[in-house]
Amino acid sequence: MNKMTLADYAEIHGQAKAASDFGVIQCAISKASKAARNEVIAIVTQQLDRAMGQSGRITNFVTNRAGR
Repeated sequence: MNKMTLADYAEIHGQAKAASDFGVIQCAISKASKAARNEVIAIVTQQLDRAMGQSGRITNFVTNRAGR
C-alpha cells in the first residue's frame, strides 16, 4: 500500500482519472486539492481491490488533518 496526498495523486494521474477513481466529479478533486487540507490517500493494490470486488478502484481514503 502506498500513501500520498490527494493533490499529488491528481497531479500524477490527472484530475479526471482521480475523480473517476474516487467516484466524484472533476471539480470536487480540484476543490479538495486547492483546499490544502493534507488529505492522504492509501493506494491499495489492484489484486486486493479485485478480491474485494472493487474493479481496481481506490478503496481506502483517509483524511489526515494536522493538529487534530
